[in-house]
Amino acid sequence: MTNHPRFKHPWRRVFLLDILIPLSAFTAVTIFFLYPVSLHPGQMINGRPFEDAFEYVWYLEWYKRALFDLRVSPLFHPGIFYPGGWDLRFAAFPPIYPALLAPLTAWVGPVASYNLAVMGTCIFAAYGTYAFARAFGSNRFGAVIAGLAFAFLPQRTVYLGGHLNFLIGSMWLPWLLFALVKVREKEQSQLWWAAFAGMAYAMSIAGSWHFIFLSSVLLLIWVVVYLGSSIRRSVSVWAKAGAVFVLVAGGVIGPFLVNAMLVRQQLSENAVFDFANTNATAVSLERFLIPSGVNPLFWDLTRVVFPMTNGQDGVATFGYLVAALFVVGLVVVRPAAAPAMLVTLVVGVGLMLGPTLHFWGQPVILPAFGVAWLQNLAPELVQGDGSVAIPMPAYVIYKLFPPFRTFHSFSRWGLIVAPVLAGGAALGITVLAGRIRGRGLRLVLGALATLFMLIELNIQPLPAVTRISDMQRSVDAWLAQHPEEPVLIEYPLTYTLKGHTLYYTFAHGKKIVHGAGSIFPTAFTDNLPVLAQWPGEATLDLLQRFGVNFVLVNVFYTEPDFEQTTLPSLLANPRLELIDRFDDAVGPVRAIYLFRLAGP
Repeated sequence: MTNHPRFKHPWRRVFLLDILIPLSAFTAVTIFFLYPVSLHPGQMINGRPFEDAFEYVWYLEWYKRALFDLRVSPLFHPGIFYPGGWDLRFAAFPPIYPALLAPLTAWVGPVASYNLAVMGTCIFAAYGTYAFARAFGSNRFGAVIAGLAFAFLPQRTVYLGGHLNFLIGSMWLPWLLFALVKVREKEQSQLWWAAFAGMAYAMSIAGSWHFIFLSSVLLLIWVVVYLGSSIRRSVSVWAKAGAVFVLVAGGVIGPFLVNAMLVRQQLSENAVFDFANTNATAVSLERFLIPSGVNPLFWDLTRVVFPMTNGQDGVATFGYLVAALFVVGLVVVRPAAAPAMLVTLVVGVGLMLGPTLHFWGQPVILPAFGVAWLQNLAPELVQGDGSVAIPMPAYVIYKLFPPFRTFHSFSRWGLIVAPVLAGGAALGITVLAGRIRGRGLRLVLGALATLFMLIELNIQPLPAVTRISDMQRSVDAWLAQHPEEPVLIEYPLTYTLKGHTLYYTFAHGKKIVHGAGSIFPTAFTDNLPVLAQWPGEATLDLLQRFGVNFVLVNVFYTEPDFEQTTLPSLLANPRLELIDRFDDAVGPVRAIYLFRLAGP
């Protein structure tokens, strides 16, 4: 085959077999798994109308408007969380990527830009895993399997429904591992690979601030375990590589990270999650052993037979085929990276378990005994009846390392385990293929492995796809016609403190007292107890001071008696003037009542 005219030049062979074919495979699977959104990227979103996808669509459009239309800094929005405004330096989506995507957003619009970015992360993550697997000995087919295994890891497919930041951050993890392998192998170009590793590390953090923890732990394990012996043999040489890594990483993410930390200090306790909230996102033990909770084939099984009590953190499986092939690859091949792989597996899974051990969605507790001393040392572990929850490593980190208290959703630690498992699985495929005689049998093995992989990773049909046309509300068109009254708030806050509330601002053009995100500005948090007392007099007084003109009240299908119970009291309030009812059926909302806020 190598003598064929097409392969007269080696680079043509490399381009065809190591670039064009795998990228084509990854693109095809991405288009299939994200159908129909992939074929209509400007008209649909994968996710429900009230989920986080629309928050990221808002980020993309805001950065485009700020940079190209308004020509102001996109790092502060005065009209969100009004009147205090929203400092975006510590927002869920750090500044680099929405700024880089601004030209694309200006060209195709925010929805298409968002969908193309989502699809791009899958292809980029898959090819990075392919490169990582090939770097330490996998054959091409095994590397393709590895790429699919990581790009469509069940935990990552959760994020396909609305967490662009985690998709972007995680797509760099296999590239970071690939660079570290090359740093060790390529002495002549070591500094270049160190620079690439620094860029991969920084760009992962630029996707989401959570990767300060995720990428740093992965990096630390591989530097100590995988590169440690080489570093000890030639400290001066590796010092140069380390300096290059730090300079590149610091140059890319450093200024943004410093700004984010300054904002985080201003937020103080508002930037952390209390222990109960944090512990609720621990991964329960049984979730590692059951099929993917986002695979429609197993949807009922994973929710009925194995009750999912904590949302996305119930999606923890790495895949049966990947796990089996990983064991084969490490036991038979025993690559130089095996110790680092195993340590990553142990550390990552250990952290996925969260602060305390859970089984069947509930904390595993020890019987009550004399715990007076423990009450002072570890009060979070002591239950009301005196029983004690079993602590896990994340609990120690939570107690001793305060910045870790900004981390939640412990299933995310699976993101550092998955590329390592995928790389080991690629070696497993390579081993099995090498022991089968006959090209035909190897092709059968490959076809069966691919079929099983696609079935296990399947997310078709997508459980929730929202048409952008269905997000248009007539109330927003009405509000847009009254620019002289610029401030509004939407109730109930339990529903409107989400991404869709940001998305609607582009239609109505108003400043909003509320906003979206997991960490709110201090001024908003301080006022939240009063805002939540709607429609009390104290709430109306506060809204009056904020200059609020309009109040939107969303009524849900689950409130069939709203007109008989709640509405009469609102109509009787002299400070609220009903303007109109809008039958805007979006998601769970069946109607919206628009009130004008009058003076006391």
